[in-house]
Amino acid sequence: MRIFRRIIASALAVTVMLTFSGCWDYHEVESLFIVCGMAVDKGTTGHKYRLTLEMLNLSGGNGTNGNQKAELISAEGDTIADAAANASLLSENELYFSDCKITIFSREIAEEGLTSVLDWLNRDPQPRFTMQLYVSTAETAAELLEPEAKTEGAISPRVSEAIDQAASVGRSQKVCVYQADDVLLGEGKDLTLPCLERESSAEGVSKTAIDGTAVFQGDKLVGWRDEKQTRVDVFLTSRVKLGQLVVGINPSDREIALQVRDSNTKIKPVFGNHNQLSMNIFVEANCTFDEENTTRNLLADLGEKGIENLAEKAICARTEQEIHDVQAGLGCDIFGFGRSVYNSNPELWKSLKPHWRDTFRNVKVSISAKVRIGNTGFMYPKGKQQ
Repeated sequence: MRIFRRIIASALAVTVMLTFSGCWDYHEVESLFIVCGMAVDKGTTGHKYRLTLEMLNLSGGNGTNGNQKAELISAEGDTIADAAANASLLSENELYFSDCKITIFSREIAEEGLTSVLDWLNRDPQPRFTMQLYVSTAETAAELLEPEAKTEGAISPRVSEAIDQAASVGRSQKVCVYQADDVLLGEGKDLTLPCLERESSAEGVSKTAIDGTAVFQGDKLVGWRDEKQTRVDVFLTSRVKLGQLVVGINPSDREIALQVRDSNTKIKPVFGNHNQLSMNIFVEANCTFDEENTTRNLLADLGEKGIENLAEKAICARTEQEIHDVQAGLGCDIFGFGRSVYNSNPELWKSLKPHWRDTFRNVKVSISAKVRIGNTGFMYPKGKQQ
């Protein structure tokens, strides 16, 4: 019995000691450089890649606007891991990648293919799968991380917040590493990534801003979609919570602004005789009447149902045109038509996959829309009697 008690006491003592052991890999934050953003360009000194890192300076205090100051370092290497290791040699402190929010690829890197440069982001334990991916429309990716003004803080956190806002209102898309992996390693859909540009204000201050979409065939960049086209693409492929739908008497007119509170798009493949394929697309949008920018009172003339009909016609006309443009121009299935076939009929997809790009260009599309306008109490101008 005494021996048994000693064994129990020893086990309890070991258990208590383990709870006070601390973290085995703990680091003081002052000993780290927090990498908040990365830019990947072609190497210029004989190496394959040039990696530029935006790091938070934790010892230097905040910027004058309360934003954290940042520093840039660049290093080259024959792989991304090699370039990151070389960058660490230039840093006074250890580089910490777990809080890295964005990675920007130059046009040249994207045109060569993203598979190889994404490998390190997927394998190394520090970068997170929620890191956002972008393509630069500027000459290099690194210049998008350069300080915008003396009073500005780090660029990467601001871009990360901006894409959240842009995605929520349907003006752009947010693509993380795990989402890019899902497309590149999955079936029946081509990758798109948001673009960043360097724009100048009237005061001569340049600023990094979101600018349309980059379109990929496989993992290689092949084309672009501007901001206007991107809005339609996002409407077709994502749920929009706080977007704007601007419509008018004609589908191309933009006189009435509807606030989109929620939208949903369903893509259903239809298999005809001899496996003839077409796509039925149904778009639903719940909106509120936000503005009428005319000298008329179209709401009073047409009524709620009339405005809903105008919006439905505009959605159908615009989405049909954009889908046709993508089919005839880029030939890239950015809408996931192939994925809908794969999910509905995997065996048929096996036969279509080898020549899907040619098939995609000729898929017939039928679009229908249902728009509902709510909050009718706020639909009429202030002071107008209903």
